[in-house]
Amino acid sequence: MEQFYRFQEPEEEITQNNSGGFEIENAERRLKRLCKLNADIESRSGSHSNRSSLSTNRTPHEYERAFSILGLSVGLLTPFSIFLKIILESNRVEPAMVLMLALTTNAGAIAGFFSGKIVGRSHRELEKFSWPMMGIALPFVGATWGIFAGGTSGAFAMLFGAIPGAVIGALVGAFALVVFGMGFRTIAEIQGDIRTGQYLPMAFGLSLVIAALVLGS
Repeated sequence: MEQFYRFQEPEEEITQNNSGGFEIENAERRLKRLCKLNADIESRSGSHSNRSSLSTNRTPHEYERAFSILGLSVGLLTPFSIFLKIILESNRVEPAMVLMLALTTNAGAIAGFFSGKIVGRSHRELEKFSWPMMGIALPFVGATWGIFAGGTSGAFAMLFGAIPGAVIGALVGAFALVVFGMGFRTIAEIQGDIRTGQYLPMAFGLSLVIAALVLGS
């Protein structure tokens, strides 16, 4: 909303010289003040309208696609890295372990992909708020996302894995959404838009970082 200012003239005495004209110096000072205030109004109005239209320039489909890809990659690589770590530490591969690996990775990828559509729409709404407010909200949204995807994935590990899966998913989801969400908004605000070739490497790169942290823990 544009802000309007009440211009109050300073109480300056405008004297009339001997020839009957007004003092030019006082008039010039008033003109400069008015020009400066007018420029401030235009600058504030332009920045406000630009910020409020950032998220509306991108369709909900773009958000759904970007965060679905993030959910797919994180939901796939996180349980895969967990089972890979277990296999490497046990130095043996059993058929039951391979079966659980296949089930959990596929379940995590599917749950992360489809729930990512909802998260994408939520992120689009959060972009309408300031950076601090968005930074506060993202971990909670990410944790909720991770609880659902991680719990779904862990449920295929003989059911009892749903609880640890949800706990791990909450931590991973909060971290992933904060990093990806902030990066997504930063690029979009700088360029005015964000392309698939930009958020795709971000999503898979972040997933690989999380997988590396799991393997190195």
